Amino acid sequence: MKGYVAGSHLTGSPDAISDMQTSSQRYYQRPDADHLNYDPDATEMKGYVGRLALNKQSGNWRFNSAAGYSSPGFEINDVGFQFRSDVINTSAVGGYRWLEPHGPFRNQTVYLGTYKTWDTGGTPDAYGAGLFYWNEFKNFWSLDMSCFLNPDRNNTRLTRGGPVMRVPLYREFSATLGTDHRKNWVARVSGGGSSDEGGSASAYGRVSLELHPVSFFSLTVAPRYSWSQDEAQYYDTVEDPAMTATYENRYIFADLEYRQFSLESRFDWTFSPNLTLQAYVQPLFASGYYSDHKELARPSSYDFNRYGQDGGSSIVYDEAGDAGNPWLVTPDGADPDNTFRLSDQNFNFKSLKVNMVLRWEYSTGSTFYLVWTQDRVNFENPGSFDLGRDTRTLMDSPGEDILMVKISQYFSL
Repeated sequence: MKGYVAGSHLTGSPDAISDMQTSSQRYYQRPDADHLNYDPDATEMKGYVGRLALNKQSGNWRFNSAAGYSSPGFEINDVGFQFRSDVINTSAVGGYRWLEPHGPFRNQTVYLGTYKTWDTGGTPDAYGAGLFYWNEFKNFWSLDMSCFLNPDRNNTRLTRGGPVMRVPLYREFSATLGTDHRKNWVARVSGGGSSDEGGSASAYGRVSLELHPVSFFSLTVAPRYSWSQDEAQYYDTVEDPAMTATYENRYIFADLEYRQFSLESRFDWTFSPNLTLQAYVQPLFASGYYSDHKELARPSSYDFNRYGQDGGSSIVYDEAGDAGNPWLVTPDGADPDNTFRLSDQNFNFKSLKVNMVLRWEYSTGSTFYLVWTQDRVNFENPGSFDLGRDTRTLMDSPGEDILMVKISQYFSL
């Protein structure tokens, strides 16, 4: 059994504390969260966190259970990383490990786990269950699989400070097959996908190849491709007193098709015990295309009013009217004078990162480092993914090169 308790106390200007209250960690401004009290004039914020875990980590049967509490005002990002506060969470995982060889297996492990969370006002937030399986075969190949099921549930974060939404049943699966890790070459193939009852889906695939042809050289190459279609990606919030159903705000969503390709490469070359060269190269390409803009129809639901389809609404791409906000929306056909604009958030992000480090220990305890980094970024062709075109565009973009030298000298006194 183990646990911890911690607290935080922040002081600052009203603007700084207001930013903390409305940040994504806590969303004090949620209109249907009676337990939260947003105070724009506050100059301090206090909170605490605690967690207790009970584990069994020996023998064939293994078990872990935990419960935690984080008050809304807890804040620790200045000294660490905090995903969210205002949460109560519980989890339990149990499983069995076959530690002796049997059949084609050297060993196996299977776990079944479940979790559930609430906000500190008692609103159920998320819950689900997962099954995890891992084995190593007698030829030292390995197989790792997992699957998750999340029934339809509340989501207190999806509207970015707005009311609770109901999200549909979600399922996910992933698997990784690896070859003998003792060999001069090791390959791993991973893949997975997800889908929900609302029509969203995703898939990814990754191949990793590690080469160790000789003791002084190693090379790793790992291409990865992923795709997702999200039927309810948050887009924007627009104030509108006429939208009383969602607390005088329109919470805008859209379909998002996202594609990403990356290629991680690294090598290590040991010329001698005192001279080494290491390099890391990663090109990355990502694009997102938004369509079917809509608004949340009512809290605690997954219902939407689709612009251009429901209630006599309309949506027009009018770049000439406002280049920065080309989408012109009339949300209610009964009131054609009530209009607002939305930005075009399609994107195409391309980057290339290169890092090389030459290390020379020219005498005992004294080392010379030569470091070269290059960074290229390009944003052309938003909303469109074409790997060949995007590669050429990225390589034609100017790069930022940095060359650094560091010398560490050992002195004996």
